[in-house]
Amino acid sequence: MKPRHGLRMSSTTFDAQLDVATRVAAENPDLYFEIQSLNEYGVESLHALQAAVNRLCRSVHEGDAASFVAMMQRGNEYLRVRQAARDEASG
Repeated sequence: MKPRHGLRMSSTTFDAQLDVATRVAAENPDLYFEIQSLNEYGVESLHALQAAVNRLCRSVHEGDAASFVAMMQRGNEYLRVRQAARDEASG
């Protein structure tokens, strides 16, 4: 498949996300489906993701910078706390 226009020039953030997505896409899709379908929180997690994407799209579409920034800050805090817990568990 040929990349669409615009994919040749991208931000470092997009490239980092693309690297992760590329590694995941190269793995076993049957295994990922099994993990998702057997996960008792799978549907709940997918619905939460869908709701978050909808909020993100709405904030951009409506020009609501405050909501966008608040979402980014909440995500940053969540990831910071999660990383600290991982570091503590491994150290």
